[in-house]
Amino acid sequence: MGTHVYEDPLTTKLGKYSDKSDIYSFGVTLLELITRRKPIHNGTDIVIWANHLIKKALEGRYTNFVDSNLQSFDHEQMYQMVSCINSCINQPLNSRPTMEKIRLVLEGKSPPEELYDHELQWSIIHRDDESSSYFEEIDQIEESGPLHEKNYKGIRPKPNSFSELAVANYKGGLKPYSFSELAKATDQFSLQRQFGQGGFGQAFMASLDGKIRVVKKLNNFPDVQSEGDFERVIMVLNGVRHKNLVKLVGYCIEGANRLLISKFFPNMSLRYQLYRKGNALDWKKRMNIAIGSARGLEYLHEYSKLKIIHLFIKSDNILLDNDFNPKISDFERSLFFRDATTHVFRSSTLGTHIYADPLSTKLEKYSDKSDVYSFGVILLELITGRKLKMDENIDIVTWAQPLIEKALEGEYMDFVDPRLQLFDDQEMHRMIFCSNACIN
Repeated sequence: MGTHVYEDPLTTKLGKYSDKSDIYSFGVTLLELITRRKPIHNGTDIVIWANHLIKKALEGRYTNFVDSNLQSFDHEQMYQMVSCINSCINQPLNSRPTMEKIRLVLEGKSPPEELYDHELQWSIIHRDDESSSYFEEIDQIEESGPLHEKNYKGIRPKPNSFSELAVANYKGGLKPYSFSELAKATDQFSLQRQFGQGGFGQAFMASLDGKIRVVKKLNNFPDVQSEGDFERVIMVLNGVRHKNLVKLVGYCIEGANRLLISKFFPNMSLRYQLYRKGNALDWKKRMNIAIGSARGLEYLHEYSKLKIIHLFIKSDNILLDNDFNPKISDFERSLFFRDATTHVFRSSTLGTHIYADPLSTKLEKYSDKSDVYSFGVILLELITGRKLKMDENIDIVTWAQPLIEKALEGEYMDFVDPRLQLFDDQEMHRMIFCSNACIN
């Protein structure tokens, strides 16, 4: 089997070898690539030496771990490789990823969270016992039969439990900030730096690490007051990655303070661009925003490992990058659940009431269909350019109802935004059709 350091201790002990044995060995090879450390150095093998440093490395702390001769490297790629190492050498045998998954993560085509199987991801995020041991977790996860702690003693060192490493993997790539750092970057959270406020807190513009960032200070988040609960929310948010979703870049958990840091988008929100004075959004941009937003929501509903119902979909929460590509934001207020048929009950109307499905609100029963209704209202905004409220008694949905049927027949007068001088008739018909399907 070659040099013993490369051998999976469990399969060697049991005398049962499989492709998972190669995966363990590949993890050791990746360790060599990152650290340039010999398999055995001063009597200590590389796996024993690395285990207590991997958690720190997954949090972006590379001191004494990465080869000191590497003067520069891509931090995202480094995080991907460390995640692969952790998955290869620290996951239970039958939960180790396939080489295909490892390759896709190394190539940057899949997020590192894909290295975990679905059941393991859920157990990490929804753990009740923070002190659960490495061995107890193996008992729960191993598919090949019960393997008790006595069988593992002497096999590998346990300076960190697997769960600690898994949690670190889920938070990997995110930078932890101190509250004092964020207070300084926002001029003590001054009104001059504040540019948004909602039911859960305020948003501030800040300069962090030479970049403009958005700092969200959460004031009312009752479900995640404990540090462990908030960390689980962070893990979920960091595992949700799509080009049409806002990416989290940092966080702060200090005392009672809970803050999230994300990228700043100079084009602000869809709401800002639709209703600001000056040049109106052209049709090509509006169509791109509609399609990109649909893709982002589709990912949340259908393709995310943990199905997400947003429940706060509105034009304020669709941010626009430099090329007006849409990025759906506000995941800290989203609801997560495992069963695709599960519905979430809330006692109060969520978000701006015009975006809320009247039937869902009346029944206090929310699902992905609630987001679909809200998306239909956003399409109405893109088509008509009208604000949500015409006056105290008429909102955009009420106003649009008698006009939609005519618009579907090609009569766009008094319905389509008059600032749109040019648009594609077929695309317009499709968008009106989708809006009608969502709200009616």
